[in-house]
Amino acid sequence: MVVLVVVSLALAVAFHWVEALACALAGVVALLLAAMRVAWRPPHVVSIRVPNERIVAGQTAVGEISVRNERARPVRSGIIELPIGTGTGEFVVPPLGAHETWDEMFLISSRHRGLINVGPARAVRSDALGLLRRVRMWDEPVLLHVHPRTVRVPFDATGFQLDVEGVSTGKLIVRQYEETHRSHHVIVLDTSRDAWDHDTFETAVSVASSLGLANLRESRPVSLSTTEGWMPSGVAMRMLDALSEVKARSFGDLSRRVREAVAQRPGVSALTLIVGPNVTDTEAAHLARLAPIDVPVSIIRIGAEGVRARRDLGRGVLLDCSTLDDLPRIIVAGGLA
Repeated sequence: MVVLVVVSLALAVAFHWVEALACALAGVVALLLAAMRVAWRPPHVVSIRVPNERIVAGQTAVGEISVRNERARPVRSGIIELPIGTGTGEFVVPPLGAHETWDEMFLISSRHRGLINVGPARAVRSDALGLLRRVRMWDEPVLLHVHPRTVRVPFDATGFQLDVEGVSTGKLIVRQYEETHRSHHVIVLDTSRDAWDHDTFETAVSVASSLGLANLRESRPVSLSTTEGWMPSGVAMRMLDALSEVKARSFGDLSRRVREAVAQRPGVSALTLIVGPNVTDTEAAHLARLAPIDVPVSIIRIGAEGVRARRDLGRGVLLDCSTLDDLPRIIVAGGLA
């Protein structure tokens, strides 16, 4: 509109066009009316609430937006914009009486694992032509964690026979002539970008999550690492929050990371590596030999189309897993230790 006004004025002066002058004046009037419409800030006070800030990929979260008229007189309808992830939801608030409140529910779909920022809400005041708008920001954004999908893995099929101490129960016992040895499962997820496509990497993250949860449900120590470093794994919710954010990076040396992991966790009693579909049997055998000789090694290769197979690597076992739903079956059939 500003460009139209300037060009119209220039044409009116240069060529004495009455029509161009009329266009310029109309533009100026429209801008003045728009400025008068947005001169006052929006009267709405906005808050958002998402009761459940952690959901699983594929689920839908429910949120609530509350809008209150902060003035002591009625106000006309207004627009509230709510950024949700990469999109924006728009709510039309009806006319409100003095200090009246309007509530509305909204849904947040989550097809994929990750983080979704909800908000901050924006109260918008604009003119009828949409030339000018005044935005008032409200509330802090809500961070929604979308956890990876998991399956229940039978812990008794994972082969942990080394836990002499047993699970802590808070009950006083007497142990004689037995050395304490708590099982400690170390899981290493390859996060090198060239090892994955999108779908297989999502399956790999879900496999790592499922194995980690299987240990935590039984109060067994578990350490979870990516190619880049350790992730929180002492508490299930913190582990799943961290796995919501994990991404495949453009770099990574899996062999080096495996050596570091077993060196930094000297009490490891079982090692599981989660690798991409391009890892050959020979490469898997090399990775298995990086662990101490007394540590059972399982390598789960993700993404083999329709294949559920078990191969003995001498120093470990290679398990092919095409989908997440295959994981319980291949563990029961082949074991992880």
